[in-house]
Amino acid sequence: MITIEFLKKIAIAIGDPFNVLLADVELAEALIDENDFSKRNYIRTYFAFVEGSIFIMKQVCFEFGKLFNSLSVEDAALLRDCTFEVNDKGIAFEQVKYIKLQDNVKYLVNVSNKILGLNQVLDTKCPEHWWDTATPVARSVPKRKRDRWA
Repeated sequence: MITIEFLKKIAIAIGDPFNVLLADVELAEALIDENDFSKRNYIRTYFAFVEGSIFIMKQVCFEFGKLFNSLSVEDAALLRDCTFEVNDKGIAFEQVKYIKLQDNVKYLVNVSNKILGLNQVLDTKCPEHWWDTATPVARSVPKRKRDRWA
């Protein structure tokens, strides 16, 4: 059963971190000028916002999945961005799992459809083609004057 306390917990989990990330992006955008540092800062801040938003939504799915007992073992691990390994002594341990941005978005759509009963479709063929270039652009922002964009 969904209680008011549960909904408050979800609202706080979404609202507070999301608002902080959004404020960072707004500030970085306001500080953009002609120097490369401010442009790099904006792009990095924007992608931190995107990845942070994905993380927040995965936490919401995790909480609802626990509430409704609808989490598979795989989903429980992936929603927490972790995997499991065995060390040389035969002891299992949890390890952080990095999921590529594009795969993470696809997974979030699929798992939120399953856990939250949504019917969302992700169109990766958008006209801006950001989907295929998002991560490489974020990681290849020029750092030196001689590497500036045209």
